[in-house]
Amino acid sequence: MSILTIKLPTRIPAVAELENASVINVEENKNSAEAFKVLCQTFEQANMRNLRVLSFSLPAKMKDIFRKPKIDTTRKEFLARAFRNTLNLHWLSLENNQIGDAGVQLITPLLKNMRVINSLDLRDNQISDEGIIVLTNTLQNTQSLKELKLKGNQISNSGALALAYLLLRVPSLTNLEVDIPNEDLQKRLKAIAKEINPVERETLYKALKEDYPKIAEYEQRMNQSTQSTTAFHTPAQPLAFPAVYSPAGQASVVPTLASAAPQIFQAPGYAPVTIHASTEALDNLKRHNPEAFQLIQNFQNQTASQQSPYSSATTQAPSS
Repeated sequence: MSILTIKLPTRIPAVAELENASVINVEENKNSAEAFKVLCQTFEQANMRNLRVLSFSLPAKMKDIFRKPKIDTTRKEFLARAFRNTLNLHWLSLENNQIGDAGVQLITPLLKNMRVINSLDLRDNQISDEGIIVLTNTLQNTQSLKELKLKGNQISNSGALALAYLLLRVPSLTNLEVDIPNEDLQKRLKAIAKEINPVERETLYKALKEDYPKIAEYEQRMNQSTQSTTAFHTPAQPLAFPAVYSPAGQASVVPTLASAAPQIFQAPGYAPVTIHASTEALDNLKRHNPEAFQLIQNFQNQTASQQSPYSSATTQAPSS
């Protein structure tokens, strides 16, 4: 096992060093912001197939530094870029990075492709219920996940109920660390997570559902998120962008281009409808997430000769 400790800003490792490492721990201080960007760019260039453990955890004393809006936004974007070639990770820690809900949107497309992730540490990251719901939608198909650390975020009932359904969907997840103001939900989440018998776990979940019927909303949303729509190329408006539609016709626009791009090619049972992203939005995507941008471009190139039966942008599913 090759262990690499990177102390910023004093030293940036070469690509070859990153590619040989199976464990990487990044240590930073208040003067390491520029070195951090360079490191993330180096990560992008490396084939990290050997990497199993990665820690970008920050000491608690650095929290306030990365709450400044400009620094915070830049850090999220560079972090997301750093993970593109780390798909074989077993353990990932981003503790204290203050990524917020926007950061969750950036990293979830990458988490979706981490098929062997065992442990994910997102403690103290200013993530609200909105971010937790996005995260659970992604992690529900990650059957290798055993540990999820979320303490120190802003999670209330909505996020807790989404986490409860995640526990039902991912039986391997037996260590859930989260703090919720609702003591009853906190206790019951812990009980569901500790129950390793699938039948007993489902029984605990059903009892929770009886007392918190709103959980059905998250069941529906997460079930829908496993199926996504086909985006049609529209000649008059070539910058087409997919929305997700339920069979009942209720539209739910995919939150960001970056999270939508990996879903473009999968579309069982959903109405083919497009909405349109602004040129500015696609330009931003191209800069900050070129892989997602390329997926969209590739799809449009493949379908350029096709005329969608629904050629105009709309926010309502076509009538049957």
